[in-house]
Amino acid sequence: MTRRRISAITLIVDVDGVEIHASLRRQRNKTGNFTVRWRWYGRYEEKSTGVASLEEAKRVARQIIRGEKVTTSRLSGGMPVAQFVAIQTAYHGRNARPEAGAATLKEFMGIWNSFLRVCPVKTIHEVTEQLALKYLNRLTNMSKSANCRGKKESLEILSIETIKKHIRTLAGAWNLIREGDPNRVGGLSQEELVQSNPWQAIRNNVPQAPLEDVDPVQFELDDNDLGRFLGKFKDRPVGELFLITSLWCWGRIKEMTRMEWSWIQGDYVVIPKSKAKKGRGKIAKLPPALLERLKAIRDPKSPYVFAGWFEDMKRCSPQPTRIRPFAPGRMMGQMEKLIAPAAEAIGRPEITHHALRRTAMELGEEAELRQTERTSAEKLQTTVGNKRRNYTKQFGKKAFTLADGIYKNLTTALHDYPELATRLGCEPLATLAEREAESLLGKLTPIQRQRLAKKLLEGEAASGDQGAA
Repeated sequence: MTRRRISAITLIVDVDGVEIHASLRRQRNKTGNFTVRWRWYGRYEEKSTGVASLEEAKRVARQIIRGEKVTTSRLSGGMPVAQFVAIQTAYHGRNARPEAGAATLKEFMGIWNSFLRVCPVKTIHEVTEQLALKYLNRLTNMSKSANCRGKKESLEILSIETIKKHIRTLAGAWNLIREGDPNRVGGLSQEELVQSNPWQAIRNNVPQAPLEDVDPVQFELDDNDLGRFLGKFKDRPVGELFLITSLWCWGRIKEMTRMEWSWIQGDYVVIPKSKAKKGRGKIAKLPPALLERLKAIRDPKSPYVFAGWFEDMKRCSPQPTRIRPFAPGRMMGQMEKLIAPAAEAIGRPEITHHALRRTAMELGEEAELRQTERTSAEKLQTTVGNKRRNYTKQFGKKAFTLADGIYKNLTTALHDYPELATRLGCEPLATLAEREAESLLGKLTPIQRQRLAKKLLEGEAASGDQGAA
């Protein structure tokens, strides 16, 4: 029985002006890579190109015959992990906000390293749907400490939302190198591109969270849990001010730890869009009493409002000489470690810093105030996003009006709890009423002012007569 002959593809290579005739044949019973065979000084030499694509095999074969160095990624049959990480780093580095790009890159690297610990691949083309399913199944039973490689052991299993975030992040990273995707980065050869996205293919296998009517975690003022929570920071006055300011600013912990004195403009805190989440700056209003307390702890050598946190940590630490200088990121980690035991002590272990933001938005009726913005956008026959971009200023009158509304509603709600209101620095309701009256007077015409003055005089006269009687 004759052996089937594999047809060869002729290849002519120019080596220092001499034409070398070579042939390419696909290997049998192997990975399907091409082998190049050529004659050199009367002897035949043969070597594998390490690639399965014909065009790529021709390029590699020419390099082999000329004695040039062949790129390792070509011989491995796909994009190496280092190149994949470099592409992701460059992609996140193009973010208009460097801090946001660094944060998203750090998040991606955490997820990517978690995947490599479960599936240690060398090239991206090794990741198939089966391998993606293997990682997904491992995530469903993985603890938080195992996923983050944290020093503190935690037996708590990853939540469904965290698992979805892992798969979603990896799917987005794969689209940057997938053939035919509009988000694909340029400059990649055909061999480096992946033909499909295994993370999108397994989306139906991601476990679904049960439908539950769960209220967001907030402080219950009827039980005075907010007052008891603040009491756990009585030995850390700067930390207590940080929590109170976070409530009035309805801010996230990352925004608040980076709060600078330049953000404070009068009674308002203007958080620039470069420091806020998703590049959306905002404006919040602080009570005058709280502003005075903040000025009392000011560190003239630092631009940060809560730079005095360093003294709090140094005073309460058993080893004060080991306390490192203030840094916003360092304070964020230290506060998170202190908030957890404080919440546990008051019987609310689910409490985090974000509960302050949720409580402020609930008491300040933020959703009701935002409805006015949606109604205005409907009148313009556009969306809220387009209205913000094309019709209103970033920090215009609308933003200050929203801050005033939340401040007023929050102050009114807190006055139902007098002791807590005093601790949080609330203004008296009479002061708010006077300010609203002054604002209203500024909008009246001269004739309307005369009529109002006449009615006020008549009312005072009537009340004086009743008093005399």
